[in-house]
Amino acid sequence: MLDDAVAQGVTVDHFYTPLLRQVYEALLPIAAAGEIPDELAVWEHVRKSDPEVTLADINDLSREYSTGIQSPRYIAGILRCHELRQLHNLGLRVIDQTQKQVEPAEIIAQMEKAALELGASEGAEGFHPAVDSAVKLIKKRNDTGYGLIGLPTGIGLLDSITTGLRPGSLNILGGRPGGGKTTLGLQIALNIARSGKSVRFWSLEMTKEQVAEKLLANVSGVHVHKAADGMLTEPDMYELAKAGEEIQSLTLAVEDRAMVNPSIVRSTLRRDLRKSPAPALVVVDYLQLVRPSDRFLPREQQVASMTRELKLLALDTGVPILCLSQLNRAGETEGGREPRVSDLRESGAIEQDADAVLLLWPDEDPSKVNLKVAKNRHGPCGRLSLDFARGLHRLTA
Repeated sequence: MLDDAVAQGVTVDHFYTPLLRQVYEALLPIAAAGEIPDELAVWEHVRKSDPEVTLADINDLSREYSTGIQSPRYIAGILRCHELRQLHNLGLRVIDQTQKQVEPAEIIAQMEKAALELGASEGAEGFHPAVDSAVKLIKKRNDTGYGLIGLPTGIGLLDSITTGLRPGSLNILGGRPGGGKTTLGLQIALNIARSGKSVRFWSLEMTKEQVAEKLLANVSGVHVHKAADGMLTEPDMYELAKAGEEIQSLTLAVEDRAMVNPSIVRSTLRRDLRKSPAPALVVVDYLQLVRPSDRFLPREQQVASMTRELKLLALDTGVPILCLSQLNRAGETEGGREPRVSDLRESGAIEQDADAVLLLWPDEDPSKVNLKVAKNRHGPCGRLSLDFARGLHRLTA
């Protein structure tokens, strides 16, 4: 019997009848979608690739065996064989990668990603809970008159425009080199960590020690040039020591590994989510230094692939991602005009994947910078001016 053969581990390769093969391949997507795999559903799926197959053919096939096509035992056996074959193929890929001397961290990241994708076909959750949640959120905001939907950045004027960094969102912060984008990314990470939440900061441009120096200057209020010139006083040393204790008490993790790709970020975040407290925010500094999954693609396609993977990571984990990005020189060559989203370096699909795009550019007053919410998928756009204490690596509204 067909269902007995499936239960014993027979796969599609044993089904020499073309129609049986088509039925087998139709059952997987039907079952994964949570639909009832009866004769009509199977026929509608099969006839897309073979219009000559009739409903009578499917009914005859169903009667030929001792069980109907929709038998739960039959479907369970088919899915089990399919998953076993995918796991077998995954094992072969791992063996191939180890023989090619690929870095262990990258192999683990790829394996975790493939295993997660394999386990993601359990059927879609109903839409009703999401509607109920949205109604409650709208009612809460209406009752209070104002409320943050996402994670507060600690910069009030920015939060009033964006309503915070939403769960599962990809947020791009663009700026020219030396324009303050790393300072703003660290400022937001610090503000959120000070609120008691966990933050992971991926620094692909600076070492952990360099990041720590910026944070110490920010928290202590001791100008970085005083330390560089050897002009620190005893009160300065006291403030630095106190700032060091405060930073160490925060759940702020800094990674400075080179050659990081989205799969490694995903693998690390997955492990972090099993810890307590789980990360509330991931910051990546910066996009153009992230290693692409396929280095042979044109550069714009590489960046587009990376932003898409980061967006899928945010959606999959529910953790907002703040990704810093460089702006090209267009604004500088056109008389210092206000930047646009199209000025994002190797922009490609960045604008398409991002939920919010923030752009930084210098003000006429050297102690200030301008910040524009150039794209906001969930609300209005706007702009604000920030005070920039460069010597303290501090940005405030």
